[in-house]
Amino acid sequence: MTSQETVHDILKRLGVTFEEIRHHGDGSHSGTDWDHDEDDDDHDHEAHLEAQGHHDDDDGDDHDHHDDEHDDDDDDHDDHIPAAHPKCLFLENRDGRKHYLIITPKAKRLDMAKLAQQLGARRLSFGSKKPLKEWLNATPGTLSPFSIVHDTQQKVTVILDQEVLQFQRLGFHPDDDTSTLVISPQGLTAFLSAASPSYSTMSL
Repeated sequence: MTSQETVHDILKRLGVTFEEIRHHGDGSHSGTDWDHDEDDDDHDHEAHLEAQGHHDDDDGDDHDHHDDEHDDDDDDHDDHIPAAHPKCLFLENRDGRKHYLIITPKAKRLDMAKLAQQLGARRLSFGSKKPLKEWLNATPGTLSPFSIVHDTQQKVTVILDQEVLQFQRLGFHPDDDTSTLVISPQGLTAFLSAASPSYSTMSL
């Protein structure tokens, strides 16, 4: 069973509705329909704009850590999918013994010192590629919440920024950028609760 099949199996067993949109070389997409009403479309448009960094109240805090270059890769496909696309960050503590998968809004810049204090960690930095590949079978450009299915040794602590829960739909690339899996925040939390004993939601 592939990792995508494993993710699908977990979601189906949990009764979670999801949509997998496949990206074709000509820029078109295909996938199953997601049942929604017109009000959801308005929320999706707002979520889509915010996911792309269009904030009316963005204060541009200079003290926040600029983590864009370590974010999951920007994909043109995302621009055409009505969902927010949170970023996933792989972090480690000072001695490299604790590792974290952080899921936070795409446009948000995290204060790494504050985050370290919240997690009770001595200094945080971006994790190296070796444990990222070994434990999550991911690269910086393919990391997603669904990567946690590979963490059979339970080496990675999953932290979901509660701001992600404000969106109507969330889109992530499962393992690669050939498709996007769209899921509700409630579906994501159900998945993480089932797949990761270390999962928690925090205000970051």
